[in-house]
Amino acid sequence: MPRHGGDIVEDPIASPLPFLEAAETPKHKVLPMFLPVGGGDFLKDDHQRLHTAFDRLGVDNKVVVYGREPHAFHPFVWREEAKRFWNDTAKFLDAHGVQTTPLPPSR
Repeated sequence: MPRHGGDIVEDPIASPLPFLEAAETPKHKVLPMFLPVGGGDFLKDDHQRLHTAFDRLGVDNKVVVYGREPHAFHPFVWREEAKRFWNDTAKFLDAHGVQTTPLPPSR
């Protein structure tokens, strides 16, 4: 959760978690969610809350934890876990009807 002055901010504008945790089961299908997170991400606990909320709501979601990577590691495509993230993202999208092209293997 976002913090302000050391206090956790439970505001749906700051984070969707309180809304999702209190929401009723959706009447319409929600698209599948890919939930990647670095094992060293400072938001890892929020990530688990998001996964739990989606499970409770019946939303198809896939969790993948990437080693000890920090928050926002995915742009660093020279890192093996970032490459794995992009390939996993492509596979997830492909499995849900969105055609992609995975990154080539490392040399």
